[in-house]
Amino acid sequence: MFKKASLTGLATIMLVSAIAPGVSASNEETKNLEMNETEKTNEFNLSGIEGNVAITEKEKVKFEPYVKLEDNSEYVISDEAKTKLSQEEYQKLQSILDDTNIFIINNKNEDLNIIDPKQENLKIGSDKMRMSIAAFKNGKTDADTYWWGVRIYLSQYTIRAIAGGITLGGIWVPEPLVTKILATLGVVAALCPGGIQFDMNWLQISQIPNPSVRISSKFSNAKFQ
Repeated sequence: MFKKASLTGLATIMLVSAIAPGVSASNEETKNLEMNETEKTNEFNLSGIEGNVAITEKEKVKFEPYVKLEDNSEYVISDEAKTKLSQEEYQKLQSILDDTNIFIINNKNEDLNIIDPKQENLKIGSDKMRMSIAAFKNGKTDADTYWWGVRIYLSQYTIRAIAGGITLGGIWVPEPLVTKILATLGVVAALCPGGIQFDMNWLQISQIPNPSVRISSKFSNAKFQ
């Protein structure tokens, strides 16, 4: 009986060894696709963020000239804003930047992509040029932190392989939200022709019971990469 059990164990080891190379060769993007609840709640820290201020696209355009990124770690309002914005607008902008700066501080050990407003227009121009070259592409899976919130990128590969969801840039993006976004673009995950991207401000991100992570609930500016 002992000999039979040993042979069975050996066969199991051989089977695992045969499968392992294929598993290790999987695309790096899969590392966040299936996270258990413990991993989700311990990976990021968003405590202290109020997230109760809505911002419109028109306000983004109006406020952005008065936002500066200092030391690649803190967004501040320029002195010029005091004479260009109303008191209400100034306070609203300050509240939004406070939330964003708290997020950056709480996740200083994470590799956040913090976007400088001065470079954003160049980035937008570059994105438009790439889009004109190819209508659809696999794209990337990533997240950028802006002064107003986050921009999420999901590659075609990630969209088709996503299970429960994925954590990017401190934000837990559940699969149902991805399905909703794809529906607005007129596609389904299995037939998605390319990568997608979408924006979320702090009001569009609702806090789950454990405050160390947030779950995205709404979105704006969804489009293909």
